[in-house]
Amino acid sequence: MGKEETKLSKKIKRIMIGICVVMTAIPVAVNTMMFISIPTTMELTDKEWLSFWGSYLGGCLGGICTLITIFMTIRFYEEQERIHKEELEKQNKIHEKEMKDSNLQKYRPLLVINAEGGNGIQGRYNPFYICVKNVSEYSAVNVIIENKYKEIIGKNEEQRYKITSENKDGGYNKYLKVSTNDVLGNKYNWTYELKKVDDISNENGDKIEHYYYKILQE
Repeated sequence: MGKEETKLSKKIKRIMIGICVVMTAIPVAVNTMMFISIPTTMELTDKEWLSFWGSYLGGCLGGICTLITIFMTIRFYEEQERIHKEELEKQNKIHEKEMKDSNLQKYRPLLVINAEGGNGIQGRYNPFYICVKNVSEYSAVNVIIENKYKEIIGKNEEQRYKITSENKDGGYNKYLKVSTNDVLGNKYNWTYELKKVDDISNENGDKIEHYYYKILQE
């Protein structure tokens, strides 16, 4: 808005400078014309001619200034209306995006993934298992974790997946690729990263390692 006002101010300044130049040039032009021989009646003296030119040029100049003022006023309000319209459209777009994001957040599946060990000993199991729970308000549809597919995981529903380890010696994959749709058909793609929870002590006081997967990239 500030840039638009600056452009308008520059136009007004240029017009005002032009008017000053014209007003300065008119007396010089009139004085020059007084020395030109123009056939007329004997009754018209220099005084009458000066009066005529003063009235004529003053009327023209006043009319031009009035037209310029009207023109600049119209342009100013048109510019203000355009700026206001653009600002209103911008605010509407922001509002629409916020409403869309809020709506998507409401239906967005929230999958909690916990690692649950697997077949093998000393952390060398392959495949390993994960427990997936949907904690969102609505179902997750067409859930794919790595290459494992589940059509629907309902609200608060848990599913157990068997995943082939990418590690040579077995164990949990560092990352999991997950994709799912919400009930509106919007698709989500996530990368989950393996995280370790502080060791938990069991009833015998033994330390038990616990792992879960957290969304790293979306």
